[in-house]
Amino acid sequence: MTQDKNLRVVKNDNFVVDFQFVDIDDNVIDLTGITDVEFNVADDYGLVDPALLSFSLGDGISVPDPTDGTIKVSTPQITLDARQYKYDLSTTINSVKITWLRGFFTVLPEVAP
Repeated sequence: MTQDKNLRVVKNDNFVVDFQFVDIDDNVIDLTGITDVEFNVADDYGLVDPALLSFSLGDGISVPDPTDGTIKVSTPQITLDARQYKYDLSTTINSVKITWLRGFFTVLPEVAP
């Protein structure tokens, strides 16, 4: 089941977030066997339009300890125009691709010093 979660970042800031995967009873989901993670930002879900930003396992995404169910996303500066986009986060475990999260990815205008 895909869940909705909205994210925000200020333009030209780095985007850093941890996602912890839990089941409906709040038990941590063991990510052992994970072979890929994709985080895509586009104008619409499912990459109907090409991804404007795309990160994958080893390229901005890490899974430090699969047994604690946490995926870490750490990207360089977000230089997209300040507006609202859509994103999705999917994993591939044992050859099965699942989209876990999707939602709005809002880039806020830079804050003047």
